Amino acid sequence: MALPPLDIKRRGSVWEALFGLLVDWEMRDSEYHWAIRLMQESGYSIDEIEDILKQEVAPAWFCSPKVQWQNSEMISLSREEAVAAVQAYLAKSNTLWCRWRRYQMRKEGYGGLPYPINDRWNRASSMMRRAERDGAT
Repeated sequence: MALPPLDIKRRGSVWEALFGLLVDWEMRDSEYHWAIRLMQESGYSIDEIEDILKQEVAPAWFCSPKVQWQNSEMISLSREEAVAAVQAYLAKSNTLWCRWRRYQMRKEGYGGLPYPINDRWNRASSMMRRAERDGAT
């Protein structure tokens, strides 16, 4: 799926929410609900958000030492930090380093997303689909 044109204000909240799924601690329901609320308020479809995760956020996380694991823990990113991380990745996404890291990410993960990102995305997207089906936001 082709991603919609880059709208930093709208996309920034999705980037922040998706980076929230990458933290290296057990996520509580309240953290899932926070991320889901941000993603739903963006107006993007679930499929578009999944593409944003796979094409922008996960590779930005995987390709950038600034947002990598530190002492076995992922730092939570603010919206501004998430926007800066994805923009930095998009500016250098065709470098040899980023192509190699994307290859590693696909190799390690099911569907292009390594564990635990894939599991967390599956849980968040199923919660969003359930909310859509039930008419809740």
